[in-house]
Amino acid sequence: MILSSEGNPATNVVFEDVVVTDPPRKQTHGEGYYKCEGVKDAVAKGKTTPVPDCFLDMTDSRDV
Repeated sequence: MILSSEGNPATNVVFEDVVVTDPPRKQTHGEGYYKCEGVKDAVAKGKTTPVPDCFLDMTDSRDV
């Protein structure tokens, strides 16, 4: 879970090479593996997997 206040959102969050090897099933938090609230301008880079739904996917695998 990545949670912040809507009135004071977490901004410019970067996950780089963050690898969750046994993520919870998608049904745990809705459509995605992560629950994101109050997050703006978040980016996933490098080998990050899975990429949170609220993050811009700039990982190495996006073009594969």
